[in-house]
Amino acid sequence: MDIMQLVWVVVSAAVFAVSGYLKSVGEKPDPVKLAATMLVGALVGLAFTFTGAPVSEEAVGAMLLTYVGAVVLIEYWLKAIVRRVQAWRKKTASVS
Repeated sequence: MDIMQLVWVVVSAAVFAVSGYLKSVGEKPDPVKLAATMLVGALVGLAFTFTGAPVSEEAVGAMLLTYVGAVVLIEYWLKAIVRRVQAWRKKTASVS
């Protein structure tokens, strides 16, 4: 397992998380949201690491963008699933 692959994807997740706070004026950092993003980043890093894609100097920029994109996409999917489950629970609770 290439530890640098994991490091780069965690850095990518951190870049994404910090970028989210930079776009909003006055928003205070939420440690839970930050930890969730970092966890998704670590999981993406593990997945990419196990695929065996090599880390090279010339590929670092492309890898950073790829990892950020993967972290964003997976985080959005997870949020969509959680929000739909919560809405479904709320709807079924109000019917009962």
